[in-house]
Amino acid sequence: KLSEKKHFSNMTVMIVDSDDSWARDVGPTFVLDSPTTRCGISWKFNAWGGDYNGLYQHYDKDDRVAKTFCEATGERVIELSDFVLEGGSIHTDGEGTILTTEACLLSPGRNPKLSRHEIEQMLCKYLGGEKVIWLPHGIWQDETDEHADNMCAFIKPGVVVLAWTDDETDPQYEYSKQAYDIFYSFSLLTHTYLHTY
Repeated sequence: KLSEKKHFSNMTVMIVDSDDSWARDVGPTFVLDSPTTRCGISWKFNAWGGDYNGLYQHYDKDDRVAKTFCEATGERVIELSDFVLEGGSIHTDGEGTILTTEACLLSPGRNPKLSRHEIEQMLCKYLGGEKVIWLPHGIWQDETDEHADNMCAFIKPGVVVLAWTDDETDPQYEYSKQAYDIFYSFSLLTHTYLHTY
């Protein structure tokens, strides 16, 4: 429920009931329905895995945040209540390329009845994508099932920043190396910046 709305000169602050506090994952994903029309996608949220490995049991408020936000701001909402996805599990360059991880979107806690191909079709259809780059992993032991946004991000089309460690004994080394090799295969190597954590 929207309990309060405050207006400032260049922003509006809204208080929306939720179960947790991670707005990127429960809030709407904004897309352009046309060159001048924006709308918000309300994905199904199940606390990062539902009954399989979700982080908490009661997430009904979180699942309503995206729709509530869109309605309060007058944005058209696309409700995808049968497709589990968190905002941090995807990243896009805005020109048709989508990044995600197999560890997250192919997890039995997300959309177990859908194949990788069907998930890819959904992403492309609703995000305006032309191709999906699947990375095997994100950050080692990340509680979100290794979201893409913790591992890497486009900073502009063709330019990716990637979490990296030079310590080959660190489990993250292999995860980051796999991602690096995949970016190389997509000819993003010369534009990949490595960030040591």
